[in-house]
Formats: sequence, structure tokens, C-alpha cells
Amino acid sequence: MPFFATHMKVAEAAFSELDVPDSDDLLGYALLGSTAPDRRMVTHQPREETHYFNLNQSEEGDGIRGMFRSSPDLRNARNLTWRERAFLAGYLSHLALDEAWITRVYRPYFGNPHSIGSNPHHNILDRALQYSLNLEVNTARKKMDFYHSCLEQVDPQLSITLVDASFLSSWLKSTTDTTTQAGSWTGFERFISRFKSDPNIDHNVIDDFLKRPDSMLELIFQQMPENLPAIIVEHAIKNSITAAQEYLI
Repeated sequence: MPFFATHMKVAEAAFSELDVPDSDDLLGYALLGSTAPDRRMVTHQPREETHYFNLNQSEEGDGIRGMFRSSPDLRNARNLTWRERAFLAGYLSHLALDEAWITRVYRPYFGNPHSIGSNPHHNILDRALQYSLNLEVNTARKKMDFYHSCLEQVDPQLSITLVDASFLSSWLKSTTDTTTQAGSWTGFERFISRFKSDPNIDHNVIDDFLKRPDSMLELIFQQMPENLPAIIVEHAIKNSITAAQEYLI
């Protein structure tokens, strides 16, 4: 699924459209919330416990609805502080983007044997597209420095049933640290390491991909509209705004 910088971009765009008091002071909480579903990388929770979404069966909107079914106390926004609402707005934006990616990008293209899914390296190509979107944000250092300054203002002591408050402190540090990391394709190999044990993988092809990352994008856009990722991001922003207005504002 999309990486942190892309999630923060969506969270920022959606949060800026909400009628929230002192929104500039609260943006850092939305940014932190936008990465929080991926805490499962550290906690090793099942994906459905943090994203409320089945990769193979769920449809767009199921994750957001599932979150509030799992934690019905969050439905009463009046019981939440604005910091907590901002955090949840970011959390919702993460779910909205992941859902849109799975249903509108992965399944019809990378998971489709009649499309990019016919390529034995389809999962690596999917990660490459996600990674390229992340680089668009991550290489804009002024934007990442801005996110860093927003996150530095966050007090992680939030009372939200979704995430243990004691864990949020370390997660905040991890999220903040990502904003200082220079963006380049050199880090991509680490993100595809789990696919290298696939017997269908041609390691010579992978080596060539790593030498020429643009070749992966060229392969993808032979079968996918080149503007689709940008359309998905805008779609996720709109869904994030709608969900936050319905549940939190």
C-alpha cells in the first residue's frame, strides 16, 4: 500500500478542507494518524485489526465503516478532543487511500491475470508505483520539513481506543524520523525483499529493475493510464473529507 509521505499528503489535503478550529496547530495530529494503521509493521497485528479491510473481499468504504464498528465509542465526536478528532481524520484518510488503491489499482491491474497481473513480477511493479508516488512528496524537501515541524508539535498522549497511548510515543518518533530521510530509489530494494523468494521471480530482471527504476514505470503504464495514480489520490482526498465530516466534525 502507499507509503508514509503519500499518506501524509492525502491527510494534509483533506484536513485543510475541514471546518476545524486552530487547524494549523492540529495538522501534526492528522499526519500522525495518517500513518498509524501501518503500526502493524511493528506490532505484527493482523491487517484487519488495523485497517478493518480484507484485501481480497472488502469493498471501498468497508474499512472506514469497520473502524467505527470496532470502536463504536468513537462515533460520538463530542466526547473527543480536537487533537483526537484530528488524529482520527488522518487515520480515516489512510484507510480511504488504501481502499481506493486496492479496489481501483491493485485488483484491476496488478492482481488481474489479464493485465499487469500476468507479469510474474506484478507485486514488485505495484510496490514500484507506490514508491514513485512517495518519492514525488519525499523529494520535495520543503514539504517534508514542514511535516517534520508539524509532527514535532504533537503530544502523543491521546485517549483513543484504537491505539495504545504508550505505543504512540515511539510511533510518533518513527513517523517523524521518516520525514528527515532523503528520498531516492536506493531504498526500494528493501521494500521488495519479501518477494525475492518467489520461485517465479527472475532475479536478473529484478537486478535490471533496480538499475533502471523507470523501466518498471514504463511497463506499468503500457497497461494502465498514466494519470490513474493522481486520480486515485484525489479520489481518496474527497472520500477522506466526506468520512471526517460524517463521523468527526
